[in-house]
Amino acid sequence: MVGASASLSIPFRNSPPVHQLERGEVRARRVKLLIASLSRGIAVREATVIREKMGWQEDAFEIVEVKGSSGPGNVILIECEAENITEVFVAFGQESVPAGSVAENVVTAVGAWLGSGVPVGRFLADQLLLPFALAGGGSFITSPLSRHSLTNIDVIRQFLDIKIAVENPSDRTCLVKVG
Repeated sequence: MVGASASLSIPFRNSPPVHQLERGEVRARRVKLLIASLSRGIAVREATVIREKMGWQEDAFEIVEVKGSSGPGNVILIECEAENITEVFVAFGQESVPAGSVAENVVTAVGAWLGSGVPVGRFLADQLLLPFALAGGGSFITSPLSRHSLTNIDVIRQFLDIKIAVENPSDRTCLVKVG
């Protein structure tokens, strides 16, 4: 249509800013192990590694056998629910990678987040930047930003007229302010 203009409708543009500055106590931990067209033993081995490394109770674990999948595979989902935020960690099984190694990799990520005390994990940080920018503001505390997050900030600045400031109150945390 020549001469017509369209406006971008952003439904949450006038939403109040979200400030995710405190994690609070971790209240629940849930581990879901999905297995499709593979031996259940893979999920059992992964659960054993996670349980031994993290010291979590058996009732936090659920093994789900996916029926009718188009191919083999397995996924580990770990959900840590805190007072103010829920962080989710994912690991995908890979051909020729032992189940124990897949589990250890995700345990390392969960342990780093739990040990950091920050509310927003390293991978969630880059996902929050765009919604915060589109909503017009917000802030969060996270671990030092990944290169992906820094690139994301640069790209957002190219498209949106919004300020994004990154402060490093310590070498283990940073405060990201959008808007």
